[in-house]
Amino acid sequence: MMKSIQVAFFALAILVTACSKDKQTINIVISKDADKIENLAANELQKYLEIIYPHYQFPVTFTARSKRKIYVGRKENIPNGLLQESTIPLNCEGFSIYSKDDEAGIITASGSAGLLYGVYELLGIMGYSFMFSGDYSPSEKDNFSFEEWNLVNEPLV
Repeated sequence: MMKSIQVAFFALAILVTACSKDKQTINIVISKDADKIENLAANELQKYLEIIYPHYQFPVTFTARSKRKIYVGRKENIPNGLLQESTIPLNCEGFSIYSKDDEAGIITASGSAGLLYGVYELLGIMGYSFMFSGDYSPSEKDNFSFEEWNLVNEPLV
């Protein structure tokens, strides 16, 4: 009797392992000097990306440990080799979203407010709607891509 229970548990463990997929990791990288709004922007991005892409995890970190990564921060907090200075609006409420190959996505702005606006704009492009009556989530997607990551927005006023 005991042996058959052990065999059943062993078979169940194999079945669970075979059925579960390992989640791919894409780090959301912020600076150690990030302010509260930068932290909020990174955490909102993480929360909503994990809903759209259930086969991925998006931990917020201070260092880029994964092959693919997302940098979120004011322009002074983005690593120099990744910064496209000419695309970043001077207005503190403007933002720039772009990618480097398929390895890194960058969301940056001159000010923290612009950074948060950029995160919500990107999520809107991905299919989210944020309304007073409730949020609308898009359908789940299997493969994460930086294809939609090409946007610059600068308020006129």
